[in-house]
Amino acid sequence: MKGVLGFRYAAGPKDLLLNAPLTALTAFLVIVGIGPIGAWQPAFSPPAADPESSTPSSSASPDAPAAPTVTPPSSSVPDSVPVPDPSASSVTRAESETEALRRELELLRAEVTELKRVIRPKKSPGPGETVSPDPVTPGPVSQAPGAVPPSPRGAVMEGAPSAWAAPASARGPFPCLLRRCKEARGAPLVPPISTKIGRGILSLNLYGDFGYAIGPQGRHQYYDYITKQEVEDYGRRDYTSYPLYANQFALAYGFVQGQYEVPNKVRFRFAVHAGHIVESLYNEEPKSLQLIREAAIYYFFHPKLAVEAGIFPSYYGAEIVLNKENLHATRAYIADFTPDYEAGARLHYHFRKDMTLRFMVLNGWQEVRDANGRKGYGFVWSVFRPFKIVGDWTMYWGNEARQGEPPIFRHYQNLYYRIWLGRRWLIFPMFDLVMQKNNEKERYEFVVSPAFSARLAITEKVGIAARYEYLYNKADIVPELRTNTPNGWQSHSGALTLEYLPLPQLTFRAEGRYGANKDAVFRNRTNVLVKDDWYVYFGGAFHF
Repeated sequence: MKGVLGFRYAAGPKDLLLNAPLTALTAFLVIVGIGPIGAWQPAFSPPAADPESSTPSSSASPDAPAAPTVTPPSSSVPDSVPVPDPSASSVTRAESETEALRRELELLRAEVTELKRVIRPKKSPGPGETVSPDPVTPGPVSQAPGAVPPSPRGAVMEGAPSAWAAPASARGPFPCLLRRCKEARGAPLVPPISTKIGRGILSLNLYGDFGYAIGPQGRHQYYDYITKQEVEDYGRRDYTSYPLYANQFALAYGFVQGQYEVPNKVRFRFAVHAGHIVESLYNEEPKSLQLIREAAIYYFFHPKLAVEAGIFPSYYGAEIVLNKENLHATRAYIADFTPDYEAGARLHYHFRKDMTLRFMVLNGWQEVRDANGRKGYGFVWSVFRPFKIVGDWTMYWGNEARQGEPPIFRHYQNLYYRIWLGRRWLIFPMFDLVMQKNNEKERYEFVVSPAFSARLAITEKVGIAARYEYLYNKADIVPELRTNTPNGWQSHSGALTLEYLPLPQLTFRAEGRYGANKDAVFRNRTNVLVKDDWYVYFGGAFHF
């Protein structure tokens, strides 16, 4: 008869009755790991001979069980049931046998685990992704990853439960361009630079984006909207926050972020930043606040419901200040107009595993300090299906008049989705719409900016991306693009980007960009206004 774990032993009719309970008890104790089992174990005989090495009879198959050996009845304990040996050697032998069985069981468990890992289906890497060994380590939390999943405005995953730091759409480092957001929502994300303190995790994130732009700009004198003065400078570009200067090495953006989080309970985050993007976009904020990237608390009422308050990256806009997490090294013209940061309170409701609703009360349109005492209101609908579709539908309503002026109502909508098409292609349609009231003309004026990017993964580490954008701003609504010309800003532009990712944390890019406006608004090397704008950019970015 075949016993527990496949061992054979000889048993008679009476033996079967006595050994059956002992065999069941032995199997239970071995499986649950209780021991030592003791000396009461069935007497196992050696395994049957290998079928391939023996010649089976014509009446029996190679796998047939061995014929049982009949043992005459006895008035004492059956021979097949060993009598407990009180000696130390018997106890030692029983313990060693038990330990051997345990080791064998652990080996079986390890083999089953390995089989499950091998059989488990893997998702194909998306465009620009590199396959990382498990477990996958995400980037910082902000976006959004953003990437960084990733990845709010710029950092990995804003606004989602700890089980999943947040979508690329969420602005947390970092978006899901890289394969860092395949981690299941059930497993908490552990930042790469972190330590456990008490019930929570203290982590540190670092980001840097640097490069060199080649362009036609030379020395010229102009009114600087940053310093609010007439200045003479070299290489200064117009209408883009980065590259802000041409023909020189520059830091686009860098930040250091500290975070303490008790999973699904509370999160504290503080980050400081620097670079030309900060110099350009934060120029209207008080000096003491210009270096603050984020200072916020995020509290979970429930794993699906959380509130956030403070200064934080914005959800608005398809391209964020963390250029590493975009498809291109530099951003579209409209990107400098959409808010990159906010101050206020945000309510996050994760009503489905792949969807989140966010409701916001803010100091205003990209304002840390409330300039007119009237709050702005926002709404975001985030979709997060990694390697299928990730994106946001965002809205804003607010009064953008300066203090003491008649109300200027502004409504903004932004729609963008990253869509994966197989293993190599990623497409990124974007659309921006601004509607703002003109009190003098008693009518609403519009800004429209559709754009489209596509990326092809040539290999796991090399990719190429292209972008086309159109921007209609005839009424000069966008302050960063105000031209004071008859046709305002009406431009077509394109960019071509070559990308190399030697590591998930490191990206190198070479990019060429050309734009043409209806009126002459750009400066060439001799400070003559021309209709076309161009540059070639070489840069690198890292994130830990």
